Amino acid sequence: MRGLTDIVMMVGGITLLAGAVMHITGSDMSMHLYCGGTLMFAMAQLSDRYDGDNLTIRRLRGQQVLGAIFLLLSGLMMYAERWHTEVVMNPESNDILRSFLSMLTARNGWIATMSFAAVFELYSSVRLGRELKKEEDNHWKL
Repeated sequence: MRGLTDIVMMVGGITLLAGAVMHITGSDMSMHLYCGGTLMFAMAQLSDRYDGDNLTIRRLRGQQVLGAIFLLLSGLMMYAERWHTEVVMNPESNDILRSFLSMLTARNGWIATMSFAAVFELYSSVRLGRELKKEEDNHWKL
Protein backbone atom coordinates (compact mmCIF):
# COMPACT_ATOMS: atom_id res chain seq x y z
CA MET A 1 0.00 0.00 0.00
CA ARG A 2 2.88 2.37 0.71
CA GLY A 3 4.14 2.00 -2.88
CA LEU A 4 0.79 3.14 -4.29
CA THR A 5 0.75 6.15 -1.96
CA ASP A 6 4.24 7.13 -3.09
CA ILE A 7 3.21 6.87 -6.76
CA VAL A 8 0.07 8.97 -6.19
CA MET A 9 2.13 11.59 -4.33
CA MET A 10 4.76 11.72 -7.07
CA VAL A 11 2.21 11.97 -9.90
CA GLY A 12 0.28 14.60 -7.93
CA GLY A 13 3.43 16.65 -7.31
CA ILE A 14 4.42 16.59 -10.97
CA THR A 15 0.87 17.43 -12.05
CA LEU A 16 0.52 20.37 -9.66
CA LEU A 17 3.89 21.73 -10.76
CA ALA A 18 2.88 21.44 -14.42
CA GLY A 19 -0.41 23.20 -13.64
CA ALA A 20 1.37 26.05 -11.84
CA VAL A 21 3.79 26.57 -14.74
CA MET A 22 0.95 26.44 -17.27
CA HIS A 23 -1.05 28.96 -15.23
CA ILE A 24 1.74 31.49 -15.54
CA THR A 25 1.53 31.13 -19.33
CA GLY A 26 -2.24 31.72 -19.23
CA SER A 27 -3.53 28.26 -20.18
CA ASP A 28 -7.20 27.56 -19.44
CA MET A 29 -6.55 23.95 -18.38
CA SER A 30 -3.89 24.93 -15.84
CA MET A 31 -6.25 25.40 -12.90
CA HIS A 32 -7.83 21.99 -13.42
CA LEU A 33 -4.42 20.34 -13.75
CA TYR A 34 -3.07 22.12 -10.67
CA CYS A 35 -6.11 21.31 -8.51
CA GLY A 36 -6.14 17.67 -9.60
CA GLY A 37 -2.46 17.33 -8.76
CA THR A 38 -2.92 19.11 -5.47
CA LEU A 39 -5.77 16.81 -4.46
CA MET A 40 -3.69 13.73 -5.25
CA PHE A 41 -0.66 15.13 -3.41
CA ALA A 42 -2.66 16.22 -0.36
CA MET A 43 -4.62 12.95 -0.13
CA ALA A 44 -1.43 10.90 -0.30
CA GLN A 45 0.19 13.09 2.32
CA LEU A 46 -2.80 12.99 4.65
CA SER A 47 -3.06 9.21 4.38
CA ASP A 48 0.49 8.87 5.78
CA ARG A 49 0.10 8.64 9.55
CA TYR A 50 2.47 8.72 12.48
CA ASP A 51 1.29 7.09 15.71
CA GLY A 52 4.49 7.41 17.74
CA ASP A 53 5.32 9.53 20.77
CA ASN A 54 7.97 11.81 19.25
CA LEU A 55 6.72 15.38 19.57
CA THR A 56 9.09 16.71 16.89
CA ILE A 57 7.75 14.27 14.31
CA ARG A 58 4.17 15.12 15.26
CA ARG A 59 4.92 18.84 14.83
CA LEU A 60 6.55 18.24 11.45
CA ARG A 61 3.55 16.19 10.29
CA GLY A 62 1.33 19.11 11.32
CA GLN A 63 3.46 21.41 9.18
CA GLN A 64 3.05 19.06 6.23
CA VAL A 65 -0.71 19.17 6.67
CA LEU A 66 -0.56 22.97 6.82
CA GLY A 67 1.48 22.95 3.60
CA ALA A 68 -1.17 20.77 1.93
CA ILE A 69 -3.88 23.20 3.05
CA PHE A 70 -1.92 26.11 1.55
CA LEU A 71 -1.60 24.18 -1.73
CA LEU A 72 -5.37 23.66 -1.81
CA LEU A 73 -5.92 27.33 -1.02
CA SER A 74 -3.66 28.25 -3.94
CA GLY A 75 -5.94 26.28 -6.26
CA LEU A 76 -8.98 28.10 -4.90
CA MET A 77 -7.23 31.41 -5.50
CA MET A 78 -6.46 30.42 -9.10
CA TYR A 79 -10.17 29.85 -9.69
CA ALA A 80 -11.05 33.06 -7.85
CA GLU A 81 -8.75 35.00 -10.16
CA ARG A 82 -10.72 33.70 -13.15
CA TRP A 83 -14.07 34.45 -11.54
CA HIS A 84 -12.99 38.00 -10.79
CA THR A 85 -14.24 39.44 -14.07
CA GLU A 86 -17.35 37.25 -14.18
CA VAL A 87 -18.60 37.77 -10.61
CA VAL A 88 -16.78 40.56 -8.83
CA MET A 89 -17.07 43.05 -11.65
CA ASN A 90 -20.77 42.19 -12.16
CA PRO A 91 -22.91 44.58 -10.05
CA GLU A 92 -25.83 42.12 -10.07
CA SER A 93 -23.87 39.49 -8.08
CA ASN A 94 -24.35 38.75 -4.39
CA ASP A 95 -22.55 41.39 -2.28
CA ILE A 96 -21.11 38.88 0.22
CA LEU A 97 -19.74 36.69 -2.57
CA ARG A 98 -18.36 39.74 -4.35
CA SER A 99 -16.51 40.99 -1.26
CA PHE A 100 -15.09 37.53 -0.48
CA LEU A 101 -13.87 36.99 -4.03
CA SER A 102 -12.56 40.54 -4.21
CA MET A 103 -10.40 39.80 -1.17
CA LEU A 104 -9.07 36.60 -2.76
CA THR A 105 -8.48 37.89 -6.26
CA ALA A 106 -5.55 40.19 -5.75
CA ARG A 107 -3.54 39.45 -8.88
CA ASN A 108 -1.31 36.42 -8.44
CA GLY A 109 -2.16 35.97 -4.76
CA TRP A 110 -1.99 32.23 -5.38
CA ILE A 111 1.77 32.57 -5.75
CA ALA A 112 2.08 33.77 -2.15
CA THR A 113 0.09 30.86 -0.73
CA MET A 114 1.99 28.41 -2.92
CA SER A 115 5.25 29.89 -1.63
CA PHE A 116 4.11 29.38 1.98
CA ALA A 117 3.20 25.79 1.10
CA ALA A 118 6.60 25.22 -0.50
CA VAL A 119 8.41 26.47 2.60
CA PHE A 120 6.34 24.25 4.92
CA GLU A 121 6.64 21.21 2.67
CA LEU A 122 10.36 21.58 2.05
CA TYR A 123 11.30 22.22 5.67
CA SER A 124 9.14 19.43 7.05
CA SER A 125 10.24 16.88 4.46
CA VAL A 126 13.95 17.50 5.12
CA ARG A 127 13.57 17.47 8.90
CA LEU A 128 11.08 14.61 8.92
CA GLY A 129 13.48 12.33 7.07
CA ARG A 130 16.22 13.03 9.61
CA GLU A 131 13.94 12.63 12.62
CA LEU A 132 12.48 9.35 11.40
CA LYS A 133 15.96 7.97 10.76
CA LYS A 134 17.08 9.12 14.22
CA GLU A 135 14.05 7.48 15.81
CA GLU A 136 14.69 4.25 13.92
CA ASP A 137 18.36 4.24 14.98
CA ASN A 138 17.37 4.81 18.63
CA HIS A 139 14.82 2.02 18.40
CA TRP A 140 17.45 -0.49 17.25
CA LYS A 141 19.91 0.59 19.97
CA LEU A 142 17.44 -0.42 22.69
